[in-house]
Amino acid sequence: QAGGPAEQSGVIVGDILVSLDGRPCRAAEDVLAVLGRTRPEQVLEAVLVRGGNRREVTLVVGERPQRQSCP
Repeated sequence: QAGGPAEQSGVIVGDILVSLDGRPCRAAEDVLAVLGRTRPEQVLEAVLVRGGNRREVTLVVGERPQRQSCP
């Protein structure tokens, strides 16, 4: 999301997420499992691969968007 927590931490399109909060990320479900246990403003460490190089970034969890109901 443009301007979201990931972008603010320097994550860009094409980065490969290797681990989040010390847990390996092999699929989207792994990421969702970690994020499901977090709260806004919580700090997480992430390991990314960008252009074949390993990078470590610190992410600050943002507010979850409110679900919109159908009219």
